[in-house]
Amino acid sequence: QYTLLATVQNLVSGVATDTQQILIVVGAVNERAPTFLQSAYALTVSESLPTTDQLLRVFAIDSDAGLSGTVRYRIAEGDPALFDIDSTSGAVQLIASLDYEKSRVHALIITAYDLGDPISLSANATVTITLLDENDNAPTLIVSESEVYISELATAPVNVTFFTVADLDSGANGVVTANTSSPLFAVVMFNASHGALQTRTDLVLTTEWLNLSVALVATDGGDVPKETTVLVTVITFDVNDHKPLFTRAIFEFETLEASVNASVGNVSATDGDIDLN
Repeated sequence: QYTLLATVQNLVSGVATDTQQILIVVGAVNERAPTFLQSAYALTVSESLPTTDQLLRVFAIDSDAGLSGTVRYRIAEGDPALFDIDSTSGAVQLIASLDYEKSRVHALIITAYDLGDPISLSANATVTITLLDENDNAPTLIVSESEVYISELATAPVNVTFFTVADLDSGANGVVTANTSSPLFAVVMFNASHGALQTRTDLVLTTEWLNLSVALVATDGGDVPKETTVLVTVITFDVNDHKPLFTRAIFEFETLEASVNASVGNVSATDGDIDLN
């Protein structure tokens, strides 16, 4: 500011008749826009980053004075459901969980603006956030049939059921293998996502093999693998392939000649099949 002293003088007598002090205040003009220290920011984070974490802090300066030099921040472009910014500090905060499978890269445009009045000036900076995939998805395993009937006469290998595997993760986390621990069955993969559960040996029909529960397991390639298990019921059914056989070639009995309608003895026969067969 400036202070002046003004004097009124009579031009005839040359005598000063009055004086007045004048105060001149120079107001600041908003002539400079904020300037970011960086025009572009880039960072890489895990998709499992907690929502309480600060992603980064942007910073801009404004060399004007007063409100014209006071800087505030806002997100001009970006997903408001995922990101927020502190208008005063410029700290960018994650407010919802990230998901690599939905979007691998997020782009933000941050605006820094001053509080100049009536005109506010602004500048933009870009923020690129690249996600790292985590093994956060278990494989999917879909079988064509979960209950299968196989004849006791079927010769191995027999396709018990066909299946499809998939995993939403990427890289090794998304590579899926299938297997079974049963010594009677094997897994055959046709390609990376399709395969079949097959019999490894002929299924001999015994009481304990009539109804088998086979665990088919899909496992991904993550450092800490995730797996999905589906139980397949394999029912071996009997074929009437045996004739009844008497237990003896000749049965001999003695009886009184006067006996009528009396039992003279018992004959017996066996059949290698089961149930009604």
